[in-house]
Amino acid sequence: MIRNPVLGDEEHEKPTGIDHALNQETKNKPEKRVHQFYLVKFWPYKDPDEAFKIAEAEKLIDNLNQKLNQMDLQFSLLKTHSQLDHLRRQERIIVLQFELQKRISDDLQLVLDKLHSAIVPHERIGSPNHTQGFQSWISHGSINLGIERKMIKEMARRQHRVNDLGLTNSPVEAFLWQIMNFCWGKIEKPGYTGMLEKLQQIEDGKKKALAHSAEKANIFNPFSVKSAIEEQIKIVKKISIELREEEQEVKSKIKRLEKQLKPMKDKASVYRARRPETAKRKEAPQRRILKLRQTSVKMNGMYDEYVSLLSHARELARNKDIAALRKLSQHQVEEFTREWNNPYFKTFRINYEFSISDSLRNRQLSHQGRIRLRNDSKETLR
Repeated sequence: MIRNPVLGDEEHEKPTGIDHALNQETKNKPEKRVHQFYLVKFWPYKDPDEAFKIAEAEKLIDNLNQKLNQMDLQFSLLKTHSQLDHLRRQERIIVLQFELQKRISDDLQLVLDKLHSAIVPHERIGSPNHTQGFQSWISHGSINLGIERKMIKEMARRQHRVNDLGLTNSPVEAFLWQIMNFCWGKIEKPGYTGMLEKLQQIEDGKKKALAHSAEKANIFNPFSVKSAIEEQIKIVKKISIELREEEQEVKSKIKRLEKQLKPMKDKASVYRARRPETAKRKEAPQRRILKLRQTSVKMNGMYDEYVSLLSHARELARNKDIAALRKLSQHQVEEFTREWNNPYFKTFRINYEFSISDSLRNRQLSHQGRIRLRNDSKETLR
């Protein structure tokens, strides 16, 4: 193969015969014109070492994958670190709920004590302070203006006492609001969730009773909410027991996970440093395999194009389409020369020289298509 293929075509006039003894008819036959066109030849591309190179690269990738799998298996225990973080967050939430539970228990007890103080005057049945007496006087009326004035004053005094009890701003409301916003769903125990729902139901009933009393202009009867608050205090104490059991379970899990993680802490830092490095080592053999396969596909694709082009050229020659043949030759040689001389993409030249190496070697030619004559250092083109 010439280093730089020459573009062109040549025309010759060749006599069909040179023997003057031929008959006159033969001499009078028209001379044939021969046209020559250049087409760059391509050979099937086959790297004899391709299978070996790919097998070696795949073997290296398999070894690296085994190392990565082993490292991941060893690191699987380190994933308990995230579980440990989750349990520690859960433990903090339990502590928070303990604080909320204690606060609501104290607040409910305070309200209960105030209610008890409000109930004491009612025990003197028959006095104007008794609720039933007020209800009876309101129902039947009275012509004694002095008693009516006294009753109105007592109603105002008792209404002030109701406001002092703070029943309109229940501590249960604040407790449940904080549970819903910060802790809901963190403790997935049916008993715990059921107690919170029961607490809410009692609170709703208590609010309805207070609203009904205000709507009907009835004098507030502290007995109506005393039992509800006592029930709420019992539930809050049960919540405390449930939280204590949950806390013990969480602490037990934390202790077990910490024991598992203790020997793995040093390995964790080594794993985080080595795994990316090991994974990166796979890139080189992967690129090598890809390049080998892409080169084979590309060069054999060029050979297929060459076979198709040669078939087309023969068809044009049979049809004696000289212009089309000249155009075909010029285009193919120009395309080849452009890729051959590309200073930024020398892979094409290397691959082409590799593909014709067997042909040159079989004909005892150098990679430039030259042959050394015997007893002569000069090279000539064949």
